[in-house]
Amino acid sequence: MRITVQRNKGKVTIKFKQRDFDQLSVLAFALDITPTTTAAVLIRVTLGNKKFMQWYLSTYLLHLDQMKIRQIYKLLKL
Repeated sequence: MRITVQRNKGKVTIKFKQRDFDQLSVLAFALDITPTTTAAVLIRVTLGNKKFMQWYLSTYLLHLDQMKIRQIYKLLKL
């Protein structure tokens, strides 16, 4: 996955591996919405799930120093 941020436009571009995009497309079809909208919904739901975000940060961001981790928690309002 590759993520590109366009600062002035407030847009984020994400390039998925084909397998991941195919799974996202299947879910999008089931929801009767576009893959782009499906990705946006998944991102919003994930970021809004405080328990999941706390678990994820504590599991996968161990390599960061405490100051960075605190900044991330503050940014995500956790």
